[in-house]
Amino acid sequence: MWVGQAFSSLGNGITPVALTLLLLGSGRPATHLGWVLGAQSAGLILFVLVGGLLGDRVDRVSLMAVSDVVRLASTLLLAIVGLHVGLVPLMAIAFVLGVGGAMFEPAERAMLPSLVPNNELQAANGLTGVTNRVALILGPPLGAFLVAGFGPGAAFGIDAVTFLISVISLLTLRERGQRPAVAPPGRSLPAEAWEGVRTLRKHPWAAAVIIQGAVQVLLVHAPLTVLAPLVLRTRGELSSYGWLLSLQAVGAVLGALLAGRWHPSEPGTVALLAMLGGLPVLIGLVAGFPVPVLSALMILYGAGGSVFAVLWASALQRHIPNVVLARVVSLDYVGQLGLEPVGLAITAPLAAIAGIAATIWASISALLITTAAPFAVTGVRELGRGPVDDGPSRDLDERRL
Repeated sequence: MWVGQAFSSLGNGITPVALTLLLLGSGRPATHLGWVLGAQSAGLILFVLVGGLLGDRVDRVSLMAVSDVVRLASTLLLAIVGLHVGLVPLMAIAFVLGVGGAMFEPAERAMLPSLVPNNELQAANGLTGVTNRVALILGPPLGAFLVAGFGPGAAFGIDAVTFLISVISLLTLRERGQRPAVAPPGRSLPAEAWEGVRTLRKHPWAAAVIIQGAVQVLLVHAPLTVLAPLVLRTRGELSSYGWLLSLQAVGAVLGALLAGRWHPSEPGTVALLAMLGGLPVLIGLVAGFPVPVLSALMILYGAGGSVFAVLWASALQRHIPNVVLARVVSLDYVGQLGLEPVGLAITAPLAAIAGIAATIWASISALLITTAAPFAVTGVRELGRGPVDDGPSRDLDERRL
């Protein structure tokens, strides 16, 4: 699975760049780019809960393979007709790509505990994190090179090949000791979906972190994506923004490497405090730190995000029953992604009204409050309680849930 997803992640870095260059390079309005990328995000956000439900009710390997086949067909369609169709067909294809991702992601994270023993989950998540970050560093320039040298069709074609490799790798897999749970007779789909929420009520530490993450994305991390280039533009240093993003990605690789090997006694404390890596960046922006200093801070910011991601994913996989894990993962995705477009949309208008500095200070305050608040919930410091065995992560008795 790691080999297949390494190639697939590389393709995921190619396609957004190829789409951008296809739309802007063909003379289309810039608004078309926003609509197409927005359609892909909408497909992911609207269907990720459905993906979580299916990930707990059908064979996960088959679901992931079908998702990859759908995305393979979509990228091939982009390669063939992308230059020759209008906005609506491109939005439809992008929407299908988003839906495919929504079907894939919860099943992938929920399947990992059946492939590795519990005591190796953190290392496996760390390896996955490193691979994804490296792929997203290499993918965009590779996409730009392919478009410049061979055209957008070639870039989409390469992405289709990465999906094919993923499908082939998935066909070699079987989940050990994990079979799809059978829904009780007469149980409605909404009731099955609600089971994920009920599980979070039984694990308040998980619910607290998901809610905290959603608020932080809305008030801190999404605004930072907008505020950083706004500040650099006022300083005449906007050209440095790409460099800062690259260093953030480098930091994310380093953080994933660290988290894969680090087993703190209070992983929740470490994970939540790691997200304070954005604090020095916000302070540096409002205080006018020079770009070299901001560069170092962006590495810290990226590392903190990866440390949180690895520790958090491992905790969910260890402590949430496997029969409902995909649904809980999908709720986590909604928490991460659902409010991000809102945060991105409101930041610039707020900065125009209140000023950039005031908006940054508001984000700093929100970061400190949302980091401190979850510690009041039992289990957050440990990210779950109870012993963890060294065998397969969950046994079949969990079906009683």
